[in-house]
Amino acid sequence: MDSHLPLESGVTSCEPSRSSYPNRSFSRREAILKTDAKASLLGRSPEEQRNPVVCRHPRFGQWIALLSFSAPSLKCSPRDQWTGWDFRHQYDRLKLLTNNNHFLIPPDWHVPNLGSRILYLCQPRLPLDWQKTFGHPLVLLETFVDPQRFHGTIYKAANWIYIGQSKGFHRTRQGYRAMAASRKMVFVKPLISNVQALLSRPVLEPTYRIGSPKFMMSAQHMTSLPDFFEDIPDPRRPRGGVTTCLRC
Repeated sequence: MDSHLPLESGVTSCEPSRSSYPNRSFSRREAILKTDAKASLLGRSPEEQRNPVVCRHPRFGQWIALLSFSAPSLKCSPRDQWTGWDFRHQYDRLKLLTNNNHFLIPPDWHVPNLGSRILYLCQPRLPLDWQKTFGHPLVLLETFVDPQRFHGTIYKAANWIYIGQSKGFHRTRQGYRAMAASRKMVFVKPLISNVQALLSRPVLEPTYRIGSPKFMMSAQHMTSLPDFFEDIPDPRRPRGGVTTCLRC
């Protein structure tokens, strides 16, 4: 495959290693993929929108793969342990991650090395699109693979890192499922070299900070709080007396 293939806006162009494939007709499949790509951007907040990436053959102009990237998993034990971030920080830093939740290659285009090549082309392009669309960078990709159906070979070939298996719970409208379902293989792909050190540090660099600080009080202000509330009368009625704990 050519290592200098053109990248178009919202579309990754990639060409298989062979040049003798016939000009197949994908009119029906193209319509399905195009509809899914458009619908995935509707009715979601900007942070949760999926970013569809469509790969088309530069010679034949046919769509050969479809990927989508969306908000990362809110909780994932292997990922949280691998990043090393504190639970007090992780929810503010989840926007620096994205989840490859769909990856489709039509059966007629099951070409050796095509899947890993597509993932390779997406890696440098995603941070640029994310910065332009959502206003903040990306530092880590994640994905989940069902071991009962797949082996994650494409992600392994693209140098994604296998970090363990999920616990099998997933979110619903009522919260999390009470019973664990199929456990998924978890893969991550760093987009910068020091991603673990970056995500686990107490204070992020200004480049990776998202939004304004949520806690504006200094340590000096906090020490003065008891004096501030001392003169405020307690509206609660006294109940009973002082009880002594006999067994601790």
